[in-house]
Amino acid sequence: MLKGSAVLSYQEFMQAAVRERGPDHPVFKFNDKMSGRRLGEMSGVRVPDLLQGPTSLRRLVAPEGPAILKPVNGCTARGVFPLVPQRGGIFRELFTGGSLTWSDVVEGALAAKHSKRNEELLSRGHYDALRPPWIVEELVARRGRGGRRELPYDWKAFCFGGRVEVIRQAIHFPEKPFSLKVKWYDRNWSPVGEVAPATRWKFSPRLPKPKHPSALVEAFEAVASRVDSPFIRVDLFEDEAGPVWGEVTPHPTGGHMQFVQEWDERLGRAWDAALA
Repeated sequence: MLKGSAVLSYQEFMQAAVRERGPDHPVFKFNDKMSGRRLGEMSGVRVPDLLQGPTSLRRLVAPEGPAILKPVNGCTARGVFPLVPQRGGIFRELFTGGSLTWSDVVEGALAAKHSKRNEELLSRGHYDALRPPWIVEELVARRGRGGRRELPYDWKAFCFGGRVEVIRQAIHFPEKPFSLKVKWYDRNWSPVGEVAPATRWKFSPRLPKPKHPSALVEAFEAVASRVDSPFIRVDLFEDEAGPVWGEVTPHPTGGHMQFVQEWDERLGRAWDAALA
């Protein structure tokens, strides 16, 4: 796809994709949590155990061990609650570090479903709208200080033609204000600096590299090669045993992510090559 004699940038390709693809486009075949789990299994990536669901929120019960509540459809962690049981029927919620009862969790999930923003997405039939049913999965966690369970690093690979081009590492810290920190790498795990500055996160060059770098790249590409699209972002976690399934994202940040010019052009060339 050319613009005059120049290849479109990543942002230009992405904006065109968002305009042209409706909710029934094949790229969204694996967009919900259940079809995504099947994609992970087909790709040979370990998928977290499914503990409950899919079912209505009210039919779920408080999990006995570390778990994560998710809507089958949704994005940007709306209605998602990573939980570690404490004493007395209380859970530590890992996004905020706060303490919640199971009733609090259910009410919080319902509030996300009925938020003004989600109601607007539902009215448009948007593919990112939070919709039931719900599932409870095994919680993938890393060991923090004193062996305490904490959120894992989230590894997000931007893949073109089934090949990893750039990887974003992300981690939520339950600080005040709520903190999302990121670091960027090329496919060989060399840090590449702040390639996509944004107010929604803080660039943090001291974040550690993954424990299983080669296995992560192999898993990213195994997943991407099964999605019929020139571009897909593949999100994985890892534990002590290796890569763990997350999800795939056709339009990261709704198509609004802005790369610096060098990487916008570089990823545009990768997108263009994937169309050949």
